[in-house]
Amino acid sequence: MKIAYLSNPDLKIIKPGWLGNKVIGNEFANGDELYQPSFLNVFKWKLSTNPQKTEKEKDSFSPPVKYDANLFQTPEDGIVWLGHATFLIRLNKVNFLTDPVLFDLPFIKRRSPLPCPPEKMKPVDYILLSH
Repeated sequence: MKIAYLSNPDLKIIKPGWLGNKVIGNEFANGDELYQPSFLNVFKWKLSTNPQKTEKEKDSFSPPVKYDANLFQTPEDGIVWLGHATFLIRLNKVNFLTDPVLFDLPFIKRRSPLPCPPEKMKPVDYILLSH
């Protein structure tokens, strides 16, 4: 399969020799080949032992969440943690939402409530997905 590198020539590159983001065929890749997860991979992972399981179960820490139904309506620049890996980033009145996890996932339960209802999370100008 064809391997190419994709980058934005208008952005300054700070890592010497960086070719860009690796693309295999028409998909972005982190390694030398594309990862093709299967249900069996997830099942094996879920049934495998976790060396930190006891420690994680004892950890009851959850950051305090301040409820604000108008969170997306404020004009100030800022960064607000929305739980899990989700952040609202507001710059120059542009709203970015990173890795949105707004509800419980099949095997992962949210540890903290959202600071505002999902239906109030607008406008969202860009959604950034990192993983």
